Amino acid sequence: MIVQPEFMAPTPDVTHDLHGESENQAEILAVTAPAKAKPPLVLVVEDEEAIGHLIVFMLKREGFKVEWKKNGNDADHFIHYNDAPTLVLLDINLPDIDGYGLLGLIRARISWQQTPVIMLTAMSQANDVAKAVASGADDYLLKPFLPAELIKRVHKLCRRQCSQPDPNLLQT
Repeated sequence: MIVQPEFMAPTPDVTHDLHGESENQAEILAVTAPAKAKPPLVLVVEDEEAIGHLIVFMLKREGFKVEWKKNGNDADHFIHYNDAPTLVLLDINLPDIDGYGLLGLIRARISWQQTPVIMLTAMSQANDVAKAVASGADDYLLKPFLPAELIKRVHKLCRRQCSQPDPNLLQT
């Protein structure tokens, strides 16, 4: 390796093949280096602006890609026309289509059936929790929630989701 003074621009590492042609080492590495894994995608369905902004901020800070829908119709469109995300955070009380209706749509789509869903709501009655779980929710978090608790649950379900094989790839 050639040592250059700090004020000089570094020269690219160059290799020469048998025919005397040179290739930039950085180009070779860019082609042969493994692609970075895509960040996990979280679909957030939340109509309250302040809560939605907080959730999006926290998830992005943790390295997640976030798709935020503010009502049931927009979430319904996303569910029908997109691949399943890694996880869904779903409010129950939404304009247009409520969280239970959206959860039914999620569980009805084959490619989305294994997607973990955390229900977020201020509804704290035992029958509300039971209804969410019976409808197919994987977890239930009451508002107001502690940000650290939400992140902990998201990571837990994302780890579980990433450790399971894709059922669409398993064909008998």
